[in-house]
Amino acid sequence: MPVREATPTDVPLVRALQSLLPEPVEDLFADGLPAGLTFVAVPAGAWTPPGDPGDGHPVGYVHAYDTGYVSELAVAPEHRGRGHGRDLLSRCLAELRARGVERAELEVAADNERARSLYESLGFAVAERRPDRYASGEGLRMTVDLTD
Repeated sequence: MPVREATPTDVPLVRALQSLLPEPVEDLFADGLPAGLTFVAVPAGAWTPPGDPGDGHPVGYVHAYDTGYVSELAVAPEHRGRGHGRDLLSRCLAELRARGVERAELEVAADNERARSLYESLGFAVAERRPDRYASGEGLRMTVDLTD
């Protein structure tokens, strides 16, 4: 699946995708692209250089801060199960590693088994349990070593 860096023209669609999250980071994209890394996934066959008028519309995104904290990952429901989430997070982790970040971390609702499975398959492990972190209950802080 094609993954590329987000551009300012992607922000409206990224914000629409962000609205799908149960507890998005408030105002993350309010002033355009935030500091850090933002990558978008576009459907296969829609790939053109970023900014090209024929560029594929994002169907998912990931944002991480330069510290290694992955703040959000979202994929449109109709595009889930096609590897977009894996490709987005893999690209993000590779870029963090290339920038010298030694550890990445994220938070996930403990009952979000689909997301947890993805994160575990990419090497993340539970580092801390956070009771009542989410409206749905317990949260998990998961980390992965990027020095390997």
